Amino acid sequence: MAVAVVNAQPETSHGFNAGSSTENNISVVIGQPFDADFASGDYSVTEGVIQAQLVKKTYEASVKYGEGYSAHGFTVPTDAPSGLYTDEIYTVHGAQYGYDLLSVLLLKILNCGGIITDGSGNTYSPVVVAGYCWTQQNLKATRYPDGTTDIPDAMAYQSSLHPDADANVATYGRLYTWASAVNADADGHVTPVGGYVQGICPAGWHIPTATEMAALKALPAEEIRTPELWNAPNSNTNSTEFTALPAGKYNGALTRFEGLGSQTDWWTMVDAPTADAAPASTSVLYYCSEAIDGNSSAQDGLSVRCVKDE
Repeated sequence: MAVAVVNAQPETSHGFNAGSSTENNISVVIGQPFDADFASGDYSVTEGVIQAQLVKKTYEASVKYGEGYSAHGFTVPTDAPSGLYTDEIYTVHGAQYGYDLLSVLLLKILNCGGIITDGSGNTYSPVVVAGYCWTQQNLKATRYPDGTTDIPDAMAYQSSLHPDADANVATYGRLYTWASAVNADADGHVTPVGGYVQGICPAGWHIPTATEMAALKALPAEEIRTPELWNAPNSNTNSTEFTALPAGKYNGALTRFEGLGSQTDWWTMVDAPTADAAPASTSVLYYCSEAIDGNSSAQDGLSVRCVKDE
């Protein structure tokens, strides 16, 4: 992930200028009469502006390749990368001042790459949702990313109401127990690498963290659910193109598959995972307006979505 400043320019002719930071925590360096303290977020006023305050207004828009962006005085071409574009407008207010000091457009470039392939040779498309690169489909893998080790408990949904296991896998993907999804060792321990747990995800991708899932849960559920296949009637739009399908789950306690058409659940990693990280999950239910924290046991079978490593 990279951060860049594009089209940075003062809105008035007061001689101010802007630099940029390429750190992932986006920051802006304001030129004279302010100093670099602003880059670290201190926002202290220095000489040149008496009794003035720096006020920042932030505007965010999810921009897709081919659609471009035009708002708040900035224009991003249609061939710009997909990603999260942020307008940050700084305004000086004080007894002697009341003008826009600087408008700057910060671009968080998410290079999601092309088609993703799992250890079994299944392919997935990437999609930018809530500021992260996600796989657009649930995983179907029966082998870990090394391509040779079988994944235990890689389940195909099958019930008396939905008996066609192959068709269910083709549409909804497979369901995995916690240990299978995160590739836990014989003692049930999980070994994070670089702060992430890869598990069954392809190289360069990982089981979503709590932070990444929180960004997804902040979206209205109708914007991530498809209009099709969910219980009707519904107002689903899938406007984010996340394409959440009602894949159901395997209930380990009752040893049965349930919920196809009415819910989907994904395994979620806690932030800063440890070797003994407890299972966590995220649920989307047909009657809820937002995704919620799940209540699954390690023996349940849930879907898996992957997020690209930063």
